[in-house]
Amino acid sequence: MSDDTPQEAPETGLTVTETEQVSLAHIRARELFQHVMGVAKVLYQSGLFPDCKNAAQAYVKVETGRELGLTPSTSMRMLHVVKGKVGLDADLMVALVKRARLGTFSFDETDTSCTAHGVRPETGEEYSATWNTERAKTAGLLSKDTYKQYLSVMLRHRATSELCRALWPDVLGGFYTPEELAGVQDVEFVEHTETRTEAIKQVLGVPPRDVTPDPDGVAETPQTAPSGESDVITDADIPM
Repeated sequence: MSDDTPQEAPETGLTVTETEQVSLAHIRARELFQHVMGVAKVLYQSGLFPDCKNAAQAYVKVETGRELGLTPSTSMRMLHVVKGKVGLDADLMVALVKRARLGTFSFDETDTSCTAHGVRPETGEEYSATWNTERAKTAGLLSKDTYKQYLSVMLRHRATSELCRALWPDVLGGFYTPEELAGVQDVEFVEHTETRTEAIKQVLGVPPRDVTPDPDGVAETPQTAPSGESDVITDADIPM
């Protein structure tokens, strides 16, 4: 049963009923949607993000990034719409785990193989994922142009993505990379550039946000790093 007993609003000192609280939450949610859509339209109209076919796709990228604690511009650069789904760059997966301080990574790589190993210090869990030319051939990937041109990088991306989903599902929520979403089709591969690396640095330098809605269902509370720890990651921590 709905309780319409007046309650004191913490900001104004006035009393509001439960019905009025719900209405206020709806108003805030609508304002948030309008704000995010406005930003998405501007970024789409800039013409700098060719993988977005319309403003609605840009909104999905920006809103998905917001839930992950990313800025709009980083979301547009590092998230990709493939076959109607949003994919995360493999390096972004690593950056999000490092930012959450929930794991460490090591890589054993050659030109034709990559083993990604991860550890969750708080639980002691470990996992290793290996991708090599034999496994890529079995998956029907070696004929793709991106694998022909960037074999070692693509194997690293596959191993990294598999590792992150297996060991940190709470951080990534089951996201796949654009290459995985594309299946056997080719997707445009963007090499590391200064801009792309700076985007990853920005992710690592911004504390993760608690995106659990407040009682009104809208507000987000920033989450700061533990005392004595820095949120700034050096160049050595950037996946290359």
